[in-house]
Amino acid sequence: MKRILIFLLLLACALCAAAQGYGQPLPQTVVTLTVSSPVSLSGALVTLTATVSGTPISANPSSTTPTGAIIFEDGTNPLGQVALSDNLGLASATFFTADLASGSHQIVAQYSGDANFKAASSTAVTIAIESVSVTPAVTSLSLTQGQSGNIVYTVADAASVTTAVQFGCNAPANTYTTCAFNPAKVSGNGQTTFTITTTGLSPSSVHRTDFFTHGGAALACLLLGCLPFGSRFRRRVLGAARSSALMLAVLAATVLTGTVLALTGCSSSAIPKSPFAGTPTPPGTQVFEVITAVTANSQTISQDTWINVNILPAS
Repeated sequence: MKRILIFLLLLACALCAAAQGYGQPLPQTVVTLTVSSPVSLSGALVTLTATVSGTPISANPSSTTPTGAIIFEDGTNPLGQVALSDNLGLASATFFTADLASGSHQIVAQYSGDANFKAASSTAVTIAIESVSVTPAVTSLSLTQGQSGNIVYTVADAASVTTAVQFGCNAPANTYTTCAFNPAKVSGNGQTTFTITTTGLSPSSVHRTDFFTHGGAALACLLLGCLPFGSRFRRRVLGAARSSALMLAVLAATVLTGTVLALTGCSSSAIPKSPFAGTPTPPGTQVFEVITAVTANSQTISQDTWINVNILPAS
């Protein structure tokens, strides 16, 4: 009988305690972690945002908004700590990083807790970091004025990058040079060729100079009658020589006209056409800018590198 009375007493106490706590939520803290993108490029900025909410520990908390800090972790490796901020009653913390290595990452947000809210952690969020490497065969060239040179670039896909790597270049100003990539984009593993073209002296300019130097002197000699004979013979021949000189002048004008037409592209001349024909590339070291860009998930990563080209005077 005594045992029954003790049991009933304990049961009554339990029911009383349950009645007093009925309808009161159990204290708990919820941490929610979001990332800017589940897939990102190596070197791109990744945004991690954690929000904290829940039920305070006591029935009369000093604050209904969690305070304290969030520690962002990559597995067991801490990435950084950010204090919570109150934004219209919502406690949140944001962390930015561009240092995640290529591969898969399990990111967790740890809440340290405060006087009103218990500590808690978020569910792990997976981030895949894609990477690609672009490597030139050489980083410098030596070219003679008028020559062209090639450098092969190799693209190595380290983490299944499906979008293309774009290539571009800028030639140094006032050097009368051009540059181009072929192809201009490479998807996955592959290669592209970087071509640099310099400018030399135009051959037609040299030919015209030779004509005026040598042919012009001979023509002047005929016109002036500087023949290695006596004066009587020169008088007899001078008239015929002047007529011949006139014909030679007409012929020379025709040759020069053909040369000019060839230079202006109005003739099917075999001389290669150049946007800088006749103006040679200055000797010395010229620096070419190479631009590579990769775009994935609305993110674009660009990188600038430089190629040194040593320009040698044409002999």
